[in-house]
Amino acid sequence: MRSLTLEAFDGAFKKSTIDVIAFPDLTRTWWVMPDVSAAAAVFSERAPVPILKRIAQELGPILVRLEQKGIRDARQADWRTQVQIGALLHDGACHVLDDAPFGPGILLAGYMHGHRRPHDIDTAVRDQLQYWVDTESTNMRASLAAEELLRCGVVVAPIRGASFALVRSLTEDFNDPSALPSVPLKLPGEIQTLLVVAGDHALRFTPPNTWHRNVLTR
Repeated sequence: MRSLTLEAFDGAFKKSTIDVIAFPDLTRTWWVMPDVSAAAAVFSERAPVPILKRIAQELGPILVRLEQKGIRDARQADWRTQVQIGALLHDGACHVLDDAPFGPGILLAGYMHGHRRPHDIDTAVRDQLQYWVDTESTNMRASLAAEELLRCGVVVAPIRGASFALVRSLTEDFNDPSALPSVPLKLPGEIQTLLVVAGDHALRFTPPNTWHRNVLTR
């Protein structure tokens, strides 16, 4: 699979005929790319689905303030503003598009994370969790190492980005609460039990081979 750099993506936009959403007081063209994985496949009535019109209406005043401060990329804003933008875009990208062949405004272009549909829950869920444990659990292990009581690690998978596939596997592909992996996780010594919250499902593993699963209610 060929990756597309930010520069190449900008170049593709500049060569295209694209409508920009005008917003009062904006003097630049802002390239805004929300993560629309959840919107691409609405699998839960509580899924936070991005709505393009709402994004433009709520993001416009924030972008005006950024321009007034001379900020051209949302990543350069103060942390409160970054949180606001992140909530609207589901952690998507937002920056000024230089030399745009169209007027000031908001140029929306969503992206999504693909989702394979394995035929078994071990491949779809257990293997993904094992990969996380093997590659991303360093901070969790360090924080639990000195604990004298039960060392329980908790992972909350957001309904966006790369974890979208895991959430969808549990909430749609294998949504029966009785469906559990058959292969145990290989946990490091610092983690005695691992709790994973994905959407409205909670999955817990305790060595040597004990899986539990619950559906969360409000």
